[in-house]
Amino acid sequence: MYYSLLMIDKCIHMSDYPLPHVGYTAKNRLNAGVGIMSLAHYLAKKGLKYSTLEGKQEMHRVAERHMYFAIKASLRLGKELGNAPWIHRTKWAEGWTPLDTYNKNVDKIVDYQMNQYDWGQLKSEIIANGGIRNSALVAYMPGESSSKASGGFNSIYPARDLNLIKTDGHHKVYWTAPDSDTLANQYELAWDVPVKDQIDMYGIFQKWTDMSISADLFQRILGDDKISSDDMLQHVFQMYSVGMKTQYYTNMKMSKEVNLDHSNNNGVIEPEAFLTNDATAGCESGACTL
Repeated sequence: MYYSLLMIDKCIHMSDYPLPHVGYTAKNRLNAGVGIMSLAHYLAKKGLKYSTLEGKQEMHRVAERHMYFAIKASLRLGKELGNAPWIHRTKWAEGWTPLDTYNKNVDKIVDYQMNQYDWGQLKSEIIANGGIRNSALVAYMPGESSSKASGGFNSIYPARDLNLIKTDGHHKVYWTAPDSDTLANQYELAWDVPVKDQIDMYGIFQKWTDMSISADLFQRILGDDKISSDDMLQHVFQMYSVGMKTQYYTNMKMSKEVNLDHSNNNGVIEPEAFLTNDATAGCESGACTL
């Protein structure tokens, strides 16, 4: 984590900024955004699932560890290089940690009486140092480019499939899940993880995150199944209840016999397409409506 933040720091200060005010803000804020890649592989190696209590407990441990050492590393850099010039504009200068503001409903998902690390001591160190090096530390972005470069899974998302063709408009990558020859039966595909459990997962990681999360949802539609407006509202209410701040895409995988203009050749509906019991989706001039 220390070297990740140090690399970001060097990039911020060595970059050429065509718009000077962007560089001015970047160098005063020193915003970073270090995420996690290939969580699905990590869980599969441990024989854990996104939809089980044991899997959620392990994700809680991973998320806490990730944020704790991000703060420790930024604190060390603050002592070595100085805090962000605008750190006084953040809660870090007051010794903020995620435990101060997280949604307590997450404790109903994973009931932890004691965390792994001494957050009280860390808070004292932050206050004594007047803050840390970075205004923002952790971000969970989709990580598609990193996934292709590393051969791992995207971010903290479940596995969409064990074999994929990934394209970015210029390149095509034939991708296979890590260790799928031995772990194929351990992977829990995104389409098989109930939406409730997906939202639980995001709530757990949001607890230990100082920014919003690019939270994708995955749903499978079989035959003439539909997703009702009641279902979607329940998902939204659950997101709010566990502290999720934003949703990114809703990805839908349909049966071959289902046809929708939004679906691509792999049967995955583009994000703008939502199905309801009493509405049809259609796109015209690039604008999607229900």
